[in-house]
Amino acid sequence: MAYLGSFLTSPGITDELGHYFLAEDVVEDPDAPTADDDERITLVKTHLSQVNSGPADAHASLYDAKTVLLARLVIGPAFA
Repeated sequence: MAYLGSFLTSPGITDELGHYFLAEDVVEDPDAPTADDDERITLVKTHLSQVNSGPADAHASLYDAKTVLLARLVIGPAFA
């Protein structure tokens, strides 16, 4: 797992930090304990060509600030 960066979740309101990590070859563990409904993570595989339209595209799948920041960290400045 590789560390990609950190961000303030609510600047000016709290000092809480969120962290981005890149995990590759992730597989579900059938023996893992059952998580609460609000603790499940849904893995959505998306090719980079599908997210490179950028947040200015009204039909882009990425429009929230945290996801756009992550895309910029992974794709680079070409994501605009």
